[in-house]
Amino acid sequence: MPSISLGRKEQLYVVAETSYGEAAAPAGSGAIKHLNCTMQLKDERADRSDRKSTRGLAERVAGRRNVEWSVDGYLVPSGTSATAPDISALLECSFAKRTTNAAVVLSEPTENGAILGSSGSLRIGDFVGFELGGGFYAACIIGVDPETSVVSWWPPLPSAPEVGATVRRSVNYRLRTDPQGSVTIHRCIDQEAQAVSGCVPNEWTWSFAAGDPAKVTVSGFGADAALAGTGSLRSAMDESQLSFAYAGVPVFEAGTWVQIDDEALKVTAVDADSAVCTVLRAQCGTSAQAHDASAAIAPYRPAPATAGSPVTGVNGRCFLDDIELKITSARLTVTENVSLLNNLYGSVVAADYHYPQNRSVKLDAESFLTGEMGCLPLVTKTMSAAPFFLQSGNAVGQTFVLFAPKFQPEIPEIEAPADGVVPLALTGPALEEAGEDEVFIAFL
Repeated sequence: MPSISLGRKEQLYVVAETSYGEAAAPAGSGAIKHLNCTMQLKDERADRSDRKSTRGLAERVAGRRNVEWSVDGYLVPSGTSATAPDISALLECSFAKRTTNAAVVLSEPTENGAILGSSGSLRIGDFVGFELGGGFYAACIIGVDPETSVVSWWPPLPSAPEVGATVRRSVNYRLRTDPQGSVTIHRCIDQEAQAVSGCVPNEWTWSFAAGDPAKVTVSGFGADAALAGTGSLRSAMDESQLSFAYAGVPVFEAGTWVQIDDEALKVTAVDADSAVCTVLRAQCGTSAQAHDASAAIAPYRPAPATAGSPVTGVNGRCFLDDIELKITSARLTVTENVSLLNNLYGSVVAADYHYPQNRSVKLDAESFLTGEMGCLPLVTKTMSAAPFFLQSGNAVGQTFVLFAPKFQPEIPEIEAPADGVVPLALTGPALEEAGEDEVFIAFL
């Protein structure tokens, strides 16, 4: 095995924690594909400044630890209808998840609504999808009458669905005032691994550009990070032994998982002076087994189970109020303003997290000025808010959608270049209407 780690082999596993900061074991079902990842352990260290006869710095005082992390990649639906994407564990830290039930069009279909069978559990903010004329079109539910089963949606479909047509299901994510849950992010870089516990997302960004795959970036804070490298057993190990002695430099920390032969073990304590790790045996569905002296020790990396393909910026549609926008790019940014609770006396890491400030939801859309869109500067000038809808992808299981009921863009600056079209950039906050409804997102 070469001694130099290769970045192209990096893999990520995101697993929900049962309690904040208690690291969860890596699992193949938690694997996510990504483009880039950063994990920066921050360890407060203050210069000690006692009065003394010499002027040099002799010591630094250790403080609290935390981790700043960021992951970005393609926006990848699961590829299967009503199935959550690989990044669902991260999404569920910030959003409440719900999956719509199966439904059909019973009667009175129009471009804006219909009487649906099995509509009792549908809610405003859920998404529905229809296959029409060889394409796939999604819309957000804006009204549900439980007595008549009349469901209305927006934006309008290009044509009314047929009676008996299947209403495609969606996996919906909606904001909540008190986000719950944290995750452990395992970053495996070839021959070493980081287990970052107590990870809570702080900012989400979804970006769309014509002709390019859609992307998503999420960043946030974590409580602590533990490292595991590679080594070998200094002596043989039987099936029941709860510690092992390793040869090589001290590259193991408590709170990580390692693999010896076909067995996964959790490292719970490390004595670096004696080069001995205390472990839990038979982790992650593996069985305890005997291991020979000199057996290799490596970070545990389960076989990743991922699904789906990136959606592209070529297929989709976008609406602002009653205008279908021909956009060149768009971006949705949700900032949670999360803070770690670092005020627990006697602890070197955060005890929990909270959300002391209001969150912000911002939309950006770039287009170009046409006669139809000449009204947009007037709308923004009068401080009017309008619904905004964007669909990326046009196939069942491969579509992402977002809907903001009250997008209030700033007054755009209009510059008219002599040698090109007139660009139109709209940017501003998405406002809440009835609470927890600045934006709805879903996978269909």
